[in-house]
Amino acid sequence: SFLGPVDRYAEIPAPAYELWRLGQVHDVPVIMGTNDIEGLLFVSLYSKPFGFPEDELTDKQFMALLKLGMPAEFHEFTLELYDEMRRTQGNRIALGHAFGDRMFCDWSAAKNGTLFQKSDTFVYAFLQPHMVTGEPATHFSEVPYVFGWIPPFVSDGTKALSQQMIQWWTSFAATGNPNAGGDLSWPAHNPEGPNTIIGIEERSYLMSTWNEYYCEAWLEVLPV
Repeated sequence: SFLGPVDRYAEIPAPAYELWRLGQVHDVPVIMGTNDIEGLLFVSLYSKPFGFPEDELTDKQFMALLKLGMPAEFHEFTLELYDEMRRTQGNRIALGHAFGDRMFCDWSAAKNGTLFQKSDTFVYAFLQPHMVTGEPATHFSEVPYVFGWIPPFVSDGTKALSQQMIQWWTSFAATGNPNAGGDLSWPAHNPEGPNTIIGIEERSYLMSTWNEYYCEAWLEVLPV
């Protein structure tokens, strides 16, 4: 990812992805994941100055935001990769996927064993719709659940999900393993085995793959 760590007290000698790929990191457990449509947040942010609608984009608006938020060398690639999604799910959803997949698909390499070959990696996809708007989960959507920033008017299921996520993350921080009770056991990811990615929503479940078609396409063209 082009979004690297920020630490004013330490110098990172190379991109984090490269250090992980070479095994030049501490052998510690990791939680790594993504949200349903990470890039919808950026579609909304880029749309606001232009007064573009929040529900859908015209083809002209789609192209304007693509040029604003995506480097020119990826324009044709994006148009080809997301052509069917634009036709079936609309311009706004397709652009949200495109922005998010480009920025965050290095998690896919991690879950497939490219990174963290020795350490346990606990992989998730946060799929719970926004607690107020019902929009698909986007960048940052999982954070209020982990920190318990839950308004009182939400459903009991939403509150219970927040408590479960707090339990997972605090257990991981204390022990290196998120499992500390609950109905669903979160296994360490095994790229050779099924059902080791957790889909997080009110009724969380285990699955074998997530967004692989698009992430694998991006990993072929993104610089490491």
